[in-house]
Amino acid sequence: MIKESYYYYYLVTLAYVSRCVHVQILTQEDWNEVLYNGMSRTSAWAALYFIALMTFGNYVLFNLLVAILVEGFSSEVRCSCPASPGSHFCNDL
Repeated sequence: MIKESYYYYYLVTLAYVSRCVHVQILTQEDWNEVLYNGMSRTSAWAALYFIALMTFGNYVLFNLLVAILVEGFSSEVRCSCPASPGSHFCNDL
């Protein structure tokens, strides 16, 4: 029973560290150090994983940022003042 609890703690810790490393890579904060450590522990093919993660991860993050900006600029403000019945938008913003 004790071994199972340590194994569970190990898996939770590993998942947390993995998430932190992925965030570190996507924000490009000392990602090259993580790349070198990964390559020294496994093989030189680990560089493909890091390059793919940075390429696709940054592409997704950039598109998310653009989508948020486009959504913010495309929102319209409707005019509820009776002074301009033919106009749908306020001119005095």
